[in-house]
Amino acid sequence: MPVPRWHPLLWLLYPVAYVIFVLIRGESTHSYPYGFIDANQLSGAELTRNVVGLLIIFTAMGYVLRAIGRRVRVG
Repeated sequence: MPVPRWHPLLWLLYPVAYVIFVLIRGESTHSYPYGFIDANQLSGAELTRNVVGLLIIFTAMGYVLRAIGRRVRVG
């Protein structure tokens, strides 16, 4: 059964939830696990650019995996 076209967008729920969690936790601890989402070191524009870029990469990877799945036949 092929993966529906909208599923890669659904797969973004985990990365979005993780970024939100990291930003909320980082606000209280003043510690961020990754430099590209370190709100102490980055401006709001840089942080937004990095998060949007990350989501674009995850979306592209999801659609690449969907395309591969449509081409590969199992069984």
